[in-house]
Amino acid sequence: YSSVMKQESRLTNFQRKQISQNSKNRTDLPVTSPPPSKSVHRPRSYVSGKRSAASCRSGNSYSREKFRPGPTRDLEKEKRRLQDILSTGAEEPREAPPEPSPPEKKDTGRLHII
Repeated sequence: YSSVMKQESRLTNFQRKQISQNSKNRTDLPVTSPPPSKSVHRPRSYVSGKRSAASCRSGNSYSREKFRPGPTRDLEKEKRRLQDILSTGAEEPREAPPEPSPPEKKDTGRLHII
């Protein structure tokens, strides 16, 4: 029971060691904790992450993006496609767009000799 309490409590390793030693020796626990070790805790100096109001306004943060509409869909064509799928159970193959025909040569009436 005491080992579970030691694990769940938020004690430092030094405090856990003291509790273990005192429980082995069957002595009372100290009322006050000893002073911390000789290491000196120096507070870190942080550079503030906040920006000034002027620097916020100087950027593009407050400008709105220009609206660019996305590609439009032919809703009637899509409805017909879905109706065909529901009625037949399969999607009909799409027709390939017609390929552009090669440009025709114009006859200028001249004879070309190579």
